Amino acid sequence: MRRIAALLLVCAACAHGGQKPQPAARDAASERQRLFELPAGILHAEARESMAAGDWAAAQARLEAYLSKEPGDAAAIFEAGWVEERLGRADAAARLYRQALAIRPGHLAAALNLARLLRDDAAGAEEVLRASLRERPAAWGARPRPASAPSSLSRVFARRRSS
Repeated sequence: MRRIAALLLVCAACAHGGQKPQPAARDAASERQRLFELPAGILHAEARESMAAGDWAAAQARLEAYLSKEPGDAAAIFEAGWVEERLGRADAAARLYRQALAIRPGHLAAALNLARLLRDDAAGAEEVLRASLRERPAAWGARPRPASAPSSLSRVFARRRSS
C-alpha cells in the first residue's frame, strides 16, 4: 500500500510540475505582436522612455512598430536613426537620417548627425549641411546676407580640405 501511495504521489508531482518555459523566439514574436497592437502614441512614448533608460533594443522595437503606423513622422525617423547609431549600425542610421531629411529637409539634428557620419566625405557632409541651411536658415541662426560674403561653413570645409 505504501508503494502505491508513493507511486501516486510521484505521478501527481510530475503531472503538476511547473510549465516548461516558452522558447525565446516565441516570446519575442508575441512581444512584437503586442507592440503592433498598441496605439501609435503609446508606442512613441514607450520608445522615448526606453531611449531615456538606454534600452536601445526596446526603443528600436517600439519605434519600428510606431513607424509602421506613422511612416511620415520625421522626428521619429530621426530617433530611429539615433537608436541605430547607439546599436552600432552607422549605415542604417545614415539611411534613416536621409529619410528624415527627405520628409523634412530642414531637420537640423538629422542634418548634423548625417554630416557627422559622413566625416570621411567632406563634400557630402558639406552638401547635407548646406541643403539644410537653405531649407531653414532660421533654425541655424542664419541671417540673409549678400551672396558674395564668405560663409563660415565654407571656411570650415576649406580648412578641412587643405589639411
